[in-house]
Amino acid sequence: MIAPNIDLFTLNDITMQVLFQEQYHHILSNSYILSLIFFNIIVGYLLYFIKILYELKIINLYIIA
Repeated sequence: MIAPNIDLFTLNDITMQVLFQEQYHHILSNSYILSLIFFNIIVGYLLYFIKILYELKIINLYIIA
């Protein structure tokens, strides 16, 4: 039974917040997924840094096909 002082939209918002917190906690507790995310971020920044150095002609990249 829904309490009379809480409308349906507020109840839906509270439910969505609880569901989001549960998913967020599940992702944080799973260290494997978290390490993959951090690994992707680090590799991405590294490749971006190499790309900037290459465009500034500081380093020369020879890609062997």
